[in-house]
Amino acid sequence: MLEREKNAIARQRDIIQSILQASNEAFVLTESNGSVLFMNVHARRLMDLPGIAPNKIQERIPLLSTFRPRDRSEMLRKMDQLLDGTAREVSMRFSIPQPNDRDEEYYEMYGTTMDTKRQIGMDSGFLFVFRNRTEEERMDQIKNELVSTVSHELRTPLSSLSGYIELMLARDLTPEKRERFLKTMSREAKRLTALLNDFLDIQRMEDGHQEYKQDHFALNELVLEVIERFRETSDHTIHFDNADDDLPLVADRDRIEQVLVNLISNAIKYSPNGQEIEVRVRQDHDQAHVSIRDFGIGIPEHAFEKLFTKFYRVDNSDTRKIGGTGLGLSICKEIIESHGGSIEVESTVGKGSTFTFTLDLAEGTS
Repeated sequence: MLEREKNAIARQRDIIQSILQASNEAFVLTESNGSVLFMNVHARRLMDLPGIAPNKIQERIPLLSTFRPRDRSEMLRKMDQLLDGTAREVSMRFSIPQPNDRDEEYYEMYGTTMDTKRQIGMDSGFLFVFRNRTEEERMDQIKNELVSTVSHELRTPLSSLSGYIELMLARDLTPEKRERFLKTMSREAKRLTALLNDFLDIQRMEDGHQEYKQDHFALNELVLEVIERFRETSDHTIHFDNADDDLPLVADRDRIEQVLVNLISNAIKYSPNGQEIEVRVRQDHDQAHVSIRDFGIGIPEHAFEKLFTKFYRVDNSDTRKIGGTGLGLSICKEIIESHGGSIEVESTVGKGSTFTFTLDLAEGTS
């Protein structure tokens, strides 16, 4: 009976250790004097030290060079409160800088007194849990950026609409001024609608509720149609290098048009001093390639990795003057990839950018 009880306890211990090792949190169990009894894999990675590390957790913390000095001091203060009995639970949040200028990793440390006499035959001990909350922090940042972006981007057209409405109500305007005001109001209303549509699109895409139609159309004709619209409203000269033959697609025509509008409008917006845009359509075997090139401010290489993520905007003096939501390129990427295609960018700061997306042609196209 003793042997069976011993084996049962051993199995229970192995199961508990397996669960702790598989957990995403870092667990450290210590005796009442801080001597470490157990550390799972995540804890060892977090608190790893070269050579022979001190066994007491309060002696190990000051040696962790990856932790900021102020975080080490605060963590030691919290641990001392547990060790001397002035507190039964402690917690704190801290971050760890990452090499190569990567984003920081964010953690929450939780420590508690625990009665372990029944399990391991000692009077008391402490359990420390280090929870990685980097993803939560990222989501908080996205939420804050969303609130900030929505507030800023929606305020401008709303203020403009409100101002012109008040002018039209308060003054007797000439027909020419009234027409000019109405055109401005119409433009701001369209801008407001486009912003709201972007927010709705990104929400549907994230929820997986975005549906795509299967239209049959020639890509060349759609590109030319979009270009002609911009030629009527923009001061930029748009050159169109068309393919020799029509390029048939089976895709959602409205969504591919949305991609073209977004990329061409970006090319115009981010080349305030350049007056030319080049749009090229070509065929490579059974694929169509569309490139939109500008000669504007360009994009630094370090921004390429995040360029197609939502709410991301290159942060420099030029882009801050231009404004934007940071949603357009993420929507383009979602649309193109949902059609089985790809989108990429080439850019040099001060010389301009080229965005290229690729789609499969309709079957039977050679």
